Amino acid sequence: MQRSTPTRQPGFTLIELMVTLAVLAIVLGIAIPSFNAMIRNNQSLALGDELISTLNFTRSEAVKRSDIVTLCASNADRDGCGNDWSNGWLVILDRDAGGEQGNNPTVNNDADILRDREPLANDMTITMNRGGAVTHVRFNQLGALARTDNNQVTGLARHDDCTNDSARAIRISLSGSVNSARAEC
Repeated sequence: MQRSTPTRQPGFTLIELMVTLAVLAIVLGIAIPSFNAMIRNNQSLALGDELISTLNFTRSEAVKRSDIVTLCASNADRDGCGNDWSNGWLVILDRDAGGEQGNNPTVNNDADILRDREPLANDMTITMNRGGAVTHVRFNQLGALARTDNNQVTGLARHDDCTNDSARAIRISLSGSVNSARAEC
């Protein structure tokens, strides 16, 4: 009688499984922080791109309507202009502007609100400057900045924890042209 050798069943041994899990844990420990940084950087760039798109929309609406149209920081109730960009923003038909950048924009009725952006996440920041902090950007019927001075508007949109050049620097020339570039966080 011939003795048969026992056949091995295919599969993993407990030791092979433990080694595989240990290697997986090490790889995930290295990859997850990098993935989180990539997400923050992309959020930062996306916020900048959304703001640029809204500025271009505001300018085109001013030309299309042959009237003053303003992008402004929203108030906490989101029914008028405020002084904090973290509350989001409004694009409004600014009938009481008088063509000047300096006076505060007003919302007469809901029909004057052309676009509304919800509040920013707590870790997102927008700053706009024109020789000092500004809470609104106003375009006239020619698509140029409505102005009381000869300063262009500059801005920065970023995630508070972004890295490298993942912020978005925005420049609006006196003619109303909107330009952007990556900026250091």
